[in-house]
Amino acid sequence: MPEDRWTQEQSIKDRKKQLYDTDAPPEVVPGKPFVDFLRDTPSAPLSGGMKTALWAVGVVVALLLAAALMKGIGGPKHPAKPAAKVAVPSGRTASKVGTT
Repeated sequence: MPEDRWTQEQSIKDRKKQLYDTDAPPEVVPGKPFVDFLRDTPSAPLSGGMKTALWAVGVVVALLLAAALMKGIGGPKHPAKPAAKVAVPSGRTASKVGTT
């Protein structure tokens, strides 16, 4: 049993060395410069309808933001009312109420 455990631990350590303890860093292959990507990518401008739709959505979002900020700045319009107290008829205690 101890020998099996030792071989398992040794196997784990060997695998760790293979995966993580490399002596040489991996070679980095230089890619294309960003300017080349820009040159190779054709521009496709948005259509007029798409621009209009995006502007409409932007206006709606701006209005919703303004409304939320105005509501948050205004605070509550009515202060919270204190809880109403229940009146107990005189001569009775709270434990005797309802046990007549």
